[in-house]
Amino acid sequence: MLDSAIALNPAGCGYYRGTRALAAYMLHDDKTAVIDIRQADLQKFPLFHAVAAVIYVDAGMIEGARREAARFNEMRPDFIPNIVAELNTRNFQPQDRARVIADLRTAGLLAMDEAQATMSRPIDGSEALEPR
Repeated sequence: MLDSAIALNPAGCGYYRGTRALAAYMLHDDKTAVIDIRQADLQKFPLFHAVAAVIYVDAGMIEGARREAARFNEMRPDFIPNIVAELNTRNFQPQDRARVIADLRTAGLLAMDEAQATMSRPIDGSEALEPR
């Protein structure tokens, strides 16, 4: 569907490429994720800096991951303190939230104590973020 959207609306491809990059990340397709995130509009859509950070972690591009994580934190300092709620509102499944948080930590975005607190905090009062 995203390929069709890009073909039908090339002006919106900066958003669509970022969304495709996130989809590729979720599918563990590092090559496609890196290609697409490099074509995304990271300035117009700050969340894509975080997407780039986790993609680069998975691809072993740690310096790029740290750069993107720092840029995202500059643009959206409110996101990380509320990471569980932010990912929950975007319908991330518990195992996917845990993966994103772990990759953001590797990118240097979360301090260890913040990440531990976030990982163990209940999401809806009944489930924890710990991977199973």
